Amino acid sequence: MHWIKNYLWPLIPFSGDEHSTARQSALCLVGLSLVLGLSPKVAGGSDVPTPIALSRAAYAGSVAMNPGAPAAAQPGQILFVDDDGTQCPGALRTIQEAVTQATRGVTILVCPGTYRKTVTIKGHDKDAIRLIALGGEDEVVVLGDHTEEDGIRLEDVDLVLVRGFTVRDFGNIPTTASQFGWGCGIHLQNANYNTIEHNRISKTDMMGITVEGSGRNVIRYNFIFEISPGGYGNGIGMYGAKSANNFIFQNYAYRQEAGGIYVDSAGPGNIILDNNFSNNGERGIYHGNTEGTWIEGNRFSYNAGYRGVSPAAQGLSRGIVLRKSNKVTVLDNTVRNNTAFDISWDKAGEITFIDNACGTADQPGLCAR
Repeated sequence: MHWIKNYLWPLIPFSGDEHSTARQSALCLVGLSLVLGLSPKVAGGSDVPTPIALSRAAYAGSVAMNPGAPAAAQPGQILFVDDDGTQCPGALRTIQEAVTQATRGVTILVCPGTYRKTVTIKGHDKDAIRLIALGGEDEVVVLGDHTEEDGIRLEDVDLVLVRGFTVRDFGNIPTTASQFGWGCGIHLQNANYNTIEHNRISKTDMMGITVEGSGRNVIRYNFIFEISPGGYGNGIGMYGAKSANNFIFQNYAYRQEAGGIYVDSAGPGNIILDNNFSNNGERGIYHGNTEGTWIEGNRFSYNAGYRGVSPAAQGLSRGIVLRKSNKVTVLDNTVRNNTAFDISWDKAGEITFIDNACGTADQPGLCAR
């Protein structure tokens, strides 16, 4: 990686990798949490386990990369949630109840269980809430029934952390042959400086994660799959002029009929770095009507073509699609084995292509290696 990775790498939290750089990053973040006073205590003075401290350090790191961010609240109250009271006796029973009680800077720790209905975090009196799942993979589930639009919704709120949830079966409009569906796992609307990380999202009606009119957010380490199966789903969607300076890092989105990530009419300065948007249908990435995006080190391969049922025509796939874009850098991406073209560009705007590993393109000179 080039200057982006050199700048951001020290801020990346430890996520289980054994190599030394990640270990050093983890230690730096733990140290940062101590320097900032982020090592939390529960009632009675006992220490919260290390994973929670790491989550707070990761949150602090994500804020540090946005120097213009509002000041983060100091650690305050911790609320526990448990759907049946088994793992965490005495806890609140629903996540929404905890969010309603929470004020700025409160941490909400959610114990293993299944939590139904949308969780809405709205308004600046909820800024800097930390919503953290305490279970392992697929142990803390926010579950819909395809009657509610979103799983977790952030609206008019800043500096929120959402970490570690499984979110599935949300959306209130299914895709059919005559209409596109709608619904998201995690939806940011006019929400800035937030961190969405380590979530597993599936089987919503249109998007896994939507960034709508929201800037300077960190979307990282999320696993998104089978959005709108058989319909027209996308892993990540980003649109609206205020969706600027977002950092999309190391997400894995696969088996969507439409594509891995959809960027349309967004603001400038977004960075899409080191993600895997392979094994989807119509495309790896669609980028349209947007300028100033940096697209580096991603994988957009083995997208097999669109075969779903929707108003869109079925057909072959493209790894990278650029339409009416300007001042975009496409650097060091791996784009292989897409069925129409690996890179498709309409020749509009100023696009810089550097060192992309691909086999086919609809314009000469786009595949350097």
